Amino acid sequence: MIAECLARIREYTKRDDRLREATICSFDVRLPYANQSNDDSTDIVVFGLNEAEYHPADLILRENAGHILEDNSSKNFREFSAHDELQVRLAKEQSAGEAKKWYGKVRSFIGADASVVLGEFFFWSSVNTKVDFAKRYGTTFVRSPHLQFCRDQNIVLLAHYAPRLVIVSGSAARRCERLAEASLYNLVSDRDHHPVHLGRYPVRFYRERANGRPWIFSPHFSGAHGVGLRDHGRFQELVIQKLGNTRPPCASAAS
Repeated sequence: MIAECLARIREYTKRDDRLREATICSFDVRLPYANQSNDDSTDIVVFGLNEAEYHPADLILRENAGHILEDNSSKNFREFSAHDELQVRLAKEQSAGEAKKWYGKVRSFIGADASVVLGEFFFWSSVNTKVDFAKRYGTTFVRSPHLQFCRDQNIVLLAHYAPRLVIVSGSAARRCERLAEASLYNLVSDRDHHPVHLGRYPVRFYRERANGRPWIFSPHFSGAHGVGLRDHGRFQELVIQKLGNTRPPCASAAS
């Protein structure tokens, strides 16, 4: 199923001039996990809004490749090749180092001993989801015509991995909440939870209408919005609680 998604994403990207000019296309990134089972079942899927584009090394690699860089379960643009020139090798080392730091932040924030797959609500990168996104892709994030296509592939991803929990991380995650509630991911608010704040940011709880799988909308894992170590511990308790109270769903997220 994932291979078919990747093929559709590549073909979809080729048909749009703006998308082809992106630096990175990210979908289905599996974090290293020592206790991964033999099948593809996954404990947690973490969605961001879209791939951040901020490290100069990635721009060097994009210019050298001459085409959009892929970051997914079958193709990692940071992998070394015997034909890499010194500048490219150094850029890949730097980019891989930044990615490793980010994966460590995700692990640290979640806390649970769990398998994790990273995804995005919008697959193509930008410096931010406001001014640069609108300049690059021609619309605001929430009005992007590409969100429906991304949603269709993400639904397949959720069906494939059958995670017990979905987390949406981002300072602008409230926009994703509105999209998810409206129709894209067919969520309903979980009213059983008391309000929880991490730093200045509220954590909100949802569940999928079809199968009851829990979703948590959280502050960004970078630690912005005044989120401290005490908040990390509180969030980790929420994650462990959700993982302990759920079973792998047998239905897809939406129809």
